[in-house]
Amino acid sequence: VTTDTVYPKKVTVKNDSHTPCYVRVFVEVDQPNLPVSIDFDTKNWTEKQADGYYYYKSVLGAKEETEPLFTKVTTGDTTEHFKILVYEETVQAQGYDTPQEAFSSIQAK
Repeated sequence: VTTDTVYPKKVTVKNDSHTPCYVRVFVEVDQPNLPVSIDFDTKNWTEKQADGYYYYKSVLGAKEETEPLFTKVTTGDTTEHFKILVYEETVQAQGYDTPQEAFSSIQAK
């Protein structure tokens, strides 16, 4: 890690199925106190929600790929190594009006 450096990191999700789906992604830096910033796209994705996920605002069609959730990570005044956890989930879109509604339907009760 180099101080004050921009690292290209493109995070997208591809739907390899034949079923339109909703997408959500969880992103977390393993050392949240480090001066690291991520350029999240809030045009195509929601801001981080209370459940910790970013939701893609559109239905992702069969064989389509999302717009990038982010494309770069910028370090501030640090040379300390860190990791970024990226975890994604999808759920069938049919029968739901929003991604939040679709994902809440599969939550354990």
